[in-house]
Amino acid sequence: MSYRASLAVLLVVVATTLSLAAQGSPSPSLGTQGAGDASNGTGPLASLTGTVRTIDDQGVENARVELRDTLTNAAITTTFTGTNGMFEMYNIPAGQYEVVATYGLSETHERVQLTMMEVNVSLRIARHDGVAPDSSATVSVAQFKVPGKARKEFEKARDLFGKNKLVEARRHADKALELFPTYAEALVIRGILAINDNKLEEGEADLQNAIKYDPNYGMAYIAMGAAMNQARRFEQAKRTIERGIVLAPNSWQAYFEMSRSAIGLGDFEAAEKNASRAETLSSNDYGPIHLVKAHALIGLKRYDEAVTELERFLSKDPANPGAETARAVLNRARAFAASGGRR
Repeated sequence: MSYRASLAVLLVVVATTLSLAAQGSPSPSLGTQGAGDASNGTGPLASLTGTVRTIDDQGVENARVELRDTLTNAAITTTFTGTNGMFEMYNIPAGQYEVVATYGLSETHERVQLTMMEVNVSLRIARHDGVAPDSSATVSVAQFKVPGKARKEFEKARDLFGKNKLVEARRHADKALELFPTYAEALVIRGILAINDNKLEEGEADLQNAIKYDPNYGMAYIAMGAAMNQARRFEQAKRTIERGIVLAPNSWQAYFEMSRSAIGLGDFEAAEKNASRAETLSSNDYGPIHLVKAHALIGLKRYDEAVTELERFLSKDPANPGAETARAVLNRARAFAASGGRR
């Protein structure tokens, strides 16, 4: 999946974050409601750790864990479990909350009282949803219905897309859809190509159809989330990508886009965690992951680490159209790191 069209915007936002730091403006933190305002420091902050496990005591990886205010039922923050089903949430105003864990069609919840002390919870969930936790995606029934000729055209489109031959890729995607108009995978490739050309409306139409024709195809949701991020509809993008992660829990693209959504929402801690997860899952060390991670680290005022990530981005893709801007951001980040963030 290519993201050239959004890199320039991302670099501008990184530079803006540095400018805000120079002015002494507070970095946005987790959105909060109910018990107090963490970002303004009006109440004590708490942390929550825990695990999500099956009835037979197996850790559930990639379960969605949401913290809700018990008075308003508003979602305070969301994360996903890692290895062995563990999760962490920090900088939460003290108060009473409900922890809700979901995995596929299964859900469990527990009420907690958070104080200045760290609270730990253990949630049990039934795994009867048919989602394979260790697979990168599930094969849907709709994909088995695709005729052989259409699949061959799609495979050509996919291979050409990977080689950055986008005009040829579009031609073969169109052919696949002429042979099988409800082909979700071909619609996703064509949608991504349209988005890369800044044809957001056209791209989103293809992605919406992909979801309509195959609601179990995780990449359709992830690509739609990318389009929503580009349109700066970050909350909507986050919810859409979360659905994609349930269907394709090992997709690095999903966590990359979740990181972009979190940056747009000012949740730099979540952005850093999701970027790190994307980096772990990516087999080709996709350069923009380091750019997104650098932005998150700048928002967290961890300038030394941000410098490292910007250097890795430039090393990975020195000819990128946004490289010049990235170098300027890198120089400013180095200055911040050298001065301890006081500039």
